[in-house]
Amino acid sequence: SLFSEYDYVVLPAAPCPAPTKADCTLETRNRILACTVPASMASLPVLALPVPLPDTGGLSTALQVVVPTIHSPAIR
Repeated sequence: SLFSEYDYVVLPAAPCPAPTKADCTLETRNRILACTVPASMASLPVLALPVPLPDTGGLSTALQVVVPTIHSPAIR
């Protein structure tokens, strides 16, 4: 029903900066999956965009743009 009003939705694709090798834990993985699984389980097309973060030594995070179908005017 969200897409009856909106062409796309922008959501975080990660709850934190990109993890370093030391940060690759099951907890971090589960936090990232909590952001990305809902659109995947709904079979919605998603475009993930990197977002550089200032003052993190070059780390980035990501946003996801979720659209209702691959034919959405938002991706043309």
